[in-house]
Amino acid sequence: MRTLTLFIAFLVLLFGCQDEKDREDSLVSMPEPTEDFSFEIDTIKLMTPGTSPAFPYLVWSQDYSDRGLFTGLDMKQHTLYFLDTKKMEYQSSLKLYEDGPNEITPLMVGGFYYHSPDSIFVLQNIPNRLMMIDREGERELFIELKKVFKGDPVFEGLNAYSMYYWNGIYYMNDKLYFELIREDYTRRDNKYPVIGYYDLNTEEFKALDIQFPEVMKDAPESYDIFPNIRYYKEFIYINYSYSADLYIYDLEGNIINEIAGHNRFRESEPYNPVNKKTKSEHYAENSAYDAVEPFENGNYFIQAGKGPEPPDPEKEIYEFTIVYNSDFSKFRVIDHRGRPFTFGGKYFYYPIPQAETGYQLLERYRVVE
Repeated sequence: MRTLTLFIAFLVLLFGCQDEKDREDSLVSMPEPTEDFSFEIDTIKLMTPGTSPAFPYLVWSQDYSDRGLFTGLDMKQHTLYFLDTKKMEYQSSLKLYEDGPNEITPLMVGGFYYHSPDSIFVLQNIPNRLMMIDREGERELFIELKKVFKGDPVFEGLNAYSMYYWNGIYYMNDKLYFELIREDYTRRDNKYPVIGYYDLNTEEFKALDIQFPEVMKDAPESYDIFPNIRYYKEFIYINYSYSADLYIYDLEGNIINEIAGHNRFRESEPYNPVNKKTKSEHYAENSAYDAVEPFENGNYFIQAGKGPEPPDPEKEIYEFTIVYNSDFSKFRVIDHRGRPFTFGGKYFYYPIPQAETGYQLLERYRVVE
C-alpha cells in the first residue's frame, strides 16, 4: 500500500511539473510577416514653443491613452508644455520652480506622468526624489527616496529612476510605477527587481517580481543597463535592447506572454572588452531594439530597430520600424531612418530633421487594412 501511495505521489509530481512546463512553453509565441495591412502617409506641420528645435522631447509623460493630451518637458526652459493631440496645437505651459520649497532640480528630471491638472508626478534622478505637483507647480507630495529606501531589504542600495525614451513612470489604480537601478553604478550585477511602485493609499514601496534575463545576470557588463519599458492600460511591455524578444506582464508582475523575436531580427552579440573595441564600435556593428509603443488604441504597436551599420550609412538604410498587430502574431517592417513615436491614437510619426525652431515637420503614418 505504501509503495502504491509513493507511486501515485510520483505521478502527480511528474505530471504536475510537465503541466507547469507546458504552461510556460505556451506563453512563448513568434510573430509572422504579413501583408494584411499597409500605410497611408502624409506630412504635417506642428508649431512648437520654447527653445527645442525638435519634437518630441527627451522627457515626456508616457501616456498612450489617446485622451487628447501630450505633455513634454523642455529641459532648457525647465517648463512643461501641453499639446492638444486632436488639434495638434499647444494649449498652455507650466514653468517649474528651480529653487525654494517647490524646487525641482533643473536637468535632473528623469520622468514625469500627467494624471490630472493637480496630480503631476515627477521622478527626479539626482537627488533621488518622488514628487507630485499641482497646476501651479507646487508640491503636494515629496519623498526623499534615499532615506526611505535605507535599511529596506528590497530597496537598500537601489535608486528609482527614469531615463528618456528607454523608460518612464506610470500611474494606475493609485500606484506609481518606476524602474530600479543600483545606486552604485559600478556594481553591475542585474540581480535586483526591474520595477518598483509606490502605493499612494498605504504609503508603501514595493517591488514587482520581474527580473532581468539570466544572460544579463551572468554577464552584466556585456549588455545595456537600461531595459526598454512601456506601460499601457493594465500591462507592462519590456524588452532589452540586444533582442527583439518582448515580455508582457500585468501590473502585479505576472508574466502574460513572451513574444520571441522573429528570426529576421538578429540578436546583438554580447559586448566583450577582450576584442579591444569600444562600446560605441560594438553598438555600430550589432543590432539594437527600442521599446514597443501602442497606437490606434492598442490595435497596433511600433518598435524601432537597427541592424549592423553598413560601410556607407548615408547611402544604405539599416534602421527600421516593426509594426505589430494587437497580439503580436503578425508584423510588417518599414525601412526608415529615425525613431517613431505615437500618442496612442490612430497615427504614428517620424520627426523630420531640421535646424529651425518654432515648428516641427512630422511624417505621419496610419494603418490601412
